[in-house]
Amino acid sequence: MKHIRRSVLALLVAALAVSCSYVYTGYIDGMVLNASGEHVEVYIFESREARDAAMADASDGKSVSGYYDRASVYSVESNGGNLGGVTVPSGSAGWPFSFGVIWETSNPEYGEDYDRNTYYFLAVDGTHTATEQGAEGVRVSSYSGHPASVVIDFSE
Repeated sequence: MKHIRRSVLALLVAALAVSCSYVYTGYIDGMVLNASGEHVEVYIFESREARDAAMADASDGKSVSGYYDRASVYSVESNGGNLGGVTVPSGSAGWPFSFGVIWETSNPEYGEDYDRNTYYFLAVDGTHTATEQGAEGVRVSSYSGHPASVVIDFSE
């Protein structure tokens, strides 16, 4: 009986240790450049694969909604467009936007106080698509106090 209690206690302690997770926040400031339409939807993803699949759908005129790993966005600022949407005035070379992001991990890169996460962007202007420069994602830090920066240029 004593061995059973110890085994159960050890399993509970192990389960609690593994299940600990931490929540982090970060910010991303961005700029959409050279869009041809008046309304551009900006989407944010947690994996390159999902972003690329959404880009293929958008290029075919399909909806981008429904991708399972669209990032958790808790705020967005633009000029009053919908979440993820940036209304680009006619004749404007570019328009700014800002995302607040939140992520959870049980294995933070720098201990309990600090972590980094990478996000991938897709901007859709009709059936035209564009990603962040280099299409390699944008690294967001929870500790720096400075927002990450992204440029999405339709002319590239």
